[in-house]
Amino acid sequence: MEINIIRSPKRRRTVSARLLGQTLYIQAPIHIANDELNRIAASFQRRFERKDRRTKPDNRTLIGRAKRLTLGYFKGELPDYLIAYTENQRCRFGSCNSRLKNIWISARLAATPPAVLDYVIIHELAHLLVPSHSQKFWALVYRFKKTDWARGYLAAFARAQVA
Repeated sequence: MEINIIRSPKRRRTVSARLLGQTLYIQAPIHIANDELNRIAASFQRRFERKDRRTKPDNRTLIGRAKRLTLGYFKGELPDYLIAYTENQRCRFGSCNSRLKNIWISARLAATPPAVLDYVIIHELAHLLVPSHSQKFWALVYRFKKTDWARGYLAAFARAQVA
């Protein structure tokens, strides 16, 4: 993380910080001592790094979860696949390219209840076998007992995101 310190004669007492991309911008009064400002900047940096770790979902956890669900619900029927979180899905919860065997899960779902995330993973894994939303597809998905509950949760979640 790059740190950019901006000293201002208009700023009297407070020091503030904001993160834009990978740059931490710190605004400080012009009269503050360098030692004190460096200490404050380090504190801001630690705070933003902790926050970044908390909010960024972990692909390793997602891969482990998908492996467990693959064994439990598909019993080795699935081809090898890649699964990862993505930050750029705002309208979808997940997507599957059945030809390339890639599954993308919206990072927004990392904070949902585990059963909801499991449902979306199972939904996308089922697309590896059945690309359409046919009866055969839904028979695979409904092996997961909490499918109806998770679908209801996601419908409410989607409405809350729009509001």
